[in-house]
Amino acid sequence: MLATLLRNVRARLVPPMKTARYLCGRCGLRAQITDHPDRIPPLLAAVMDHHCKPKPKPKFL
Repeated sequence: MLATLLRNVRARLVPPMKTARYLCGRCGLRAQITDHPDRIPPLLAAVMDHHCKPKPKPKFL
């Protein structure tokens, strides 16, 4: 019973981890962020602001 009580308290005090994924359609950058919910938006904002330079498409002659 004590173990169940401690698990319930821990579940309420520690928020579960969440995962966010980002894929850049221009350069192909892929990022998967798994962290606490309050830390995901700043990390995802940094990834989205990566100022990519698209790769040139190969020319076949």
